[in-house]
Amino acid sequence: MADEKNMAEEREGKEVTESPEKVSSPISKTEGGEVTADSAAEAEAAAKKAAEDMYEEVEDRFFLEYFDANRVLASAERLDSVYLRFIETGERHSESERGVYISELAEATGFPIKRISSMMTRLQDKGYIVWKTNTEKDRTYVELTGKAKEALATDMDRNWKLYKTIRENVSLNDLTVTAKTLHRISELISGDD
Repeated sequence: MADEKNMAEEREGKEVTESPEKVSSPISKTEGGEVTADSAAEAEAAAKKAAEDMYEEVEDRFFLEYFDANRVLASAERLDSVYLRFIETGERHSESERGVYISELAEATGFPIKRISSMMTRLQDKGYIVWKTNTEKDRTYVELTGKAKEALATDMDRNWKLYKTIRENVSLNDLTVTAKTLHRISELISGDD
């Protein structure tokens, strides 16, 4: 209350009735009207605190209202399916008699071998692949397990049903425009325009 009174008196050019030590303001000025270093630091700290509070509120709101753990888990499963599909395709084109060499997967995906190995370890932990070594060529390869082949068949069935639903409800012209738009966006993102 005293602060409001002092600020009002300052605006009106009246003499402040309380001593400056009792007035707390995030910004103070020298007699010449310049902002002091201490007051600028206080103002910056207050602004930072307000921004952090706002960010926390937005973050809390996101997790409480919008975050869907089921969608995140489904995305992880979908990613596994993509990797399994790369392996399945790689098996058909591999130099290996069975499975696909890790180096071939790295070449096909553009990922470093270390990252491919990390992905394969995760898939192995889930029971989707087995690591093997071609002792004659001293090369490591992976093979899909029955569990992986079953998951791929289920995924393919789901994809066909989804595709059928889309084709029944979206015109070929709209699909063509969408595909061209997504292709163009992809080019712009990758810088291939």
